[in-house]
Order: sequence, then C-alpha cells, then structure tokens
Amino acid sequence: MLRAPAHFCDGGRINPDRCTPCMPDFSNLGNQVLDGLPAEQRLALSDYLEVVMLKRGDLLAAKGHLVGHVYFPIDALASLFAGGEHEQRIEVISIGRKGLTAPNVVLGDTTALGDT
Repeated sequence: MLRAPAHFCDGGRINPDRCTPCMPDFSNLGNQVLDGLPAEQRLALSDYLEVVMLKRGDLLAAKGHLVGHVYFPIDALASLFAGGEHEQRIEVISIGRKGLTAPNVVLGDTTALGDT
C-alpha cells in the first residue's frame, strides 16, 4: 500500500519539512487514482509517497480523529466501518487499487468519517 501525508492534498498547502522519501519508480504505481494522473503530477507527488506494509486489522484512521495519511491501495483492500463498538460496526465501503482512503481530505476536511 502507498501512503502520503494528508497535508499534501489539503488545499494545496505542502510542507516540505514533513516530506517522506520518494519512490524510485513512479511511472506505474499500481493504484489507478495515481496512475491516472498526468506524468508531471505523479512526479510532483512522488516525493510524498512511501510504501508501507500493513497487517490485517491495522487502524489507518479513527472516526472523528484527524487524518494523518491518505492511503492508495496497490495490493490490498481497506475498509471503512460505521457504527459504535467493535461488535456493532458495519463495513460501508471497501477501497482497493482503484481508490484512496479519506477522499474528504481533498476538500479540506481532515476528520476521519469512520474507522478505516
């Protein structure tokens, strides 16, 4: 899975002091959202992307909390859950290699809508 700090797409405000190492090959990242961007935009984002290895059940964002990173699945599936306690939650969306987590960040809303 690829991730980028939420600030990279928060209204265009980029903080270069918080950049993560770039990926060496950004021409085909494996996520359709990123791969669908023009090459120059992928290049501009490459400095903010990093590959992360996650385990099943890792919490990417907690409902009501600040979104720290936007994740772009490449070989994984992320789920957004709604509801209260763990036993009462329901999966409301699955996010795969055609999407991204926390799309609301693009509109400036950095609060997680549910547990991801």
